[in-house]
Amino acid sequence: LKLQSAPQGTAAAMGEEDEGTTWGNEVWKDDEKVRTIVGEAYDPWKSWDVCSGPWKFPNGLMQFLIDAGFKAPTPIQAYTWPVLMDGKDVIGVAKTGSGKTLGYLLPGYIRVKREEMKPDFSCDHTAGPSMLVMAPTRELCQQIYEESDRFGKPAQIRTACVFGGAPRQPQVRSLNAGPHCVVATPGRLNDFLKDGSLKISRCVYLVL
Repeated sequence: LKLQSAPQGTAAAMGEEDEGTTWGNEVWKDDEKVRTIVGEAYDPWKSWDVCSGPWKFPNGLMQFLIDAGFKAPTPIQAYTWPVLMDGKDVIGVAKTGSGKTLGYLLPGYIRVKREEMKPDFSCDHTAGPSMLVMAPTRELCQQIYEESDRFGKPAQIRTACVFGGAPRQPQVRSLNAGPHCVVATPGRLNDFLKDGSLKISRCVYLVL
């Protein structure tokens, strides 16, 4: 895999790729089978103690993860969390079951809560979600929704799931309930954008 260039300020957390991976003036960090190529240097969050604190994750959310049986952040989480929590873009590559979903969901929850604290934030449910996650298939969309529904509750995050091949009205009702996060397949997302069932003008956190 060869990545020849990256946007300014973008950070990438790479998985187990070929030794010849390049990305402009790269900075390599070899640790726990993780290679990172970054625009800025970020120390990985390898323990829950490092993950909690001011401008990090709340203690309640960390305790929920510990109670759920997670002993420590996975490598993809440890390297992407500090970058995402700093408001930077990330490209992450990792194997199935490596914790990628929580790698992008948890920082998204914190971003949503920070937006709600702003004086000009509108509580109007029709304004749309602050967080949008796009998935290529119905099955993956549902898997992400289940994770978000489970781990979003401690942070009081409501998630809606919209995808094709299913009745529209129940999904429209879930959007009208004012979710913080919407998980969607491209086709159904486009349908709802066209008919006005969903607005994304307030979206500040996007996952592709």
